[in-house]
Amino acid sequence: MKGPIVWDQGAQGATDADIAIAYRNHDDDLCLWLITHKLTENDFTACGGYRNPANQHKDDCDRNAAARQGRENCFLHSAKRFNYWSITLKNKDMFPPENLQKDKACPFRGGMNQLWRTQLLATAIETDPNGRYKKAFFSVVHHPGNTSLLPAMQAFHDLLGQKDCFSWFSSDQLLNAAQMSDNGDLKTWAKWYQELYYW
Repeated sequence: MKGPIVWDQGAQGATDADIAIAYRNHDDDLCLWLITHKLTENDFTACGGYRNPANQHKDDCDRNAAARQGRENCFLHSAKRFNYWSITLKNKDMFPPENLQKDKACPFRGGMNQLWRTQLLATAIETDPNGRYKKAFFSVVHHPGNTSLLPAMQAFHDLLGQKDCFSWFSSDQLLNAAQMSDNGDLKTWAKWYQELYYW
């Protein structure tokens, strides 16, 4: 399976992953790996609900009311009917309440918003009672020179209860693995990727 895999598609946008890889683990369980590819961006996408002029209650965001008092305090839940907070608050092992409530303001107002939404996509896939994937993981691959993304990724990793569900690695690690492969197609792809993104 190759991406993009898209969730909550609508006129306002969507949550997606750039690549989706289905595979079987050592126990023969079907798993899914979602990957977001970041190159020159200096941050992840911030919360559109917080920036939305129709959001008349930004003070709820500023005092982290969704995490502390319930999902109804989130503009994206009340006005847009997105299930971000419903999934978050239902999956306490993934999103421990004490971690969510630690910050004075909503932790997902800024750059962690994109990470949160894609992790929610993986969580929704994994916990779907009618789904076929035993586990779903999410990773970010970034250009090795782009270190501006590291604080958001580390903060998001620290917030999660299940640390192995999210990871990141640099694109040179991806290239090295492809170049060491015996697969000719993979080596051709690595050459194309290097010429396109490493100038």
